[in-house]
Amino acid sequence: KRSHKINQKVFQRKDSCIILERKGRAVQEEKTHGKGIKRRRNTSKINTPYPDFLEKHLAEKDITTLKERESLHTSQFNNITFVRLSQEYKCYPRGTVFYDKGIIPGYPKIMRILHLANGINRYFKNKFYVEEKVDGYNVRVAAINETPIAFTRGGFVCPFTTDRIQDIIDINFFNEYPEYIICCEVVGPGSPY
Repeated sequence: KRSHKINQKVFQRKDSCIILERKGRAVQEEKTHGKGIKRRRNTSKINTPYPDFLEKHLAEKDITTLKERESLHTSQFNNITFVRLSQEYKCYPRGTVFYDKGIIPGYPKIMRILHLANGINRYFKNKFYVEEKVDGYNVRVAAINETPIAFTRGGFVCPFTTDRIQDIIDINFFNEYPEYIICCEVVGPGSPY
């Protein structure tokens, strides 16, 4: 083991790894036998503590894997802690949100039909409705602690939509169906997106 002090930063050499301290973040660089850097990852986030409720939803091995991939991101809104998944993992789509009382699955994928006649015959067996496509943005609205909160496709809380939920949907829906999640496209003036 050798260590060098350069510009008040400590570089430690351990076998084929170099650990760099940069502005409070530890970055690990793994080298392949003299052929340059194989990969870089932020090791400080690997040791970042996540809320205990995450273990109710994911196995410890999965949490470790997701930490290494830097796919778990913690945030708070209205004193509620959320952990969002920034990359698809196993059965969890990107944008899945974990919180102490449950999971809000990522926004469902909607398949595109390129050839109308073939697509209708292949994917639609029952009656269906056709709507005009309008440009907007997708959100999922869920009642958390009896308060409707909107989440973007990426799993971020959307304060703009959350503030306007009462103008968009009848929130009494969640009184009757508190465990449901509404997936919708929001359109209209004043959109921040």
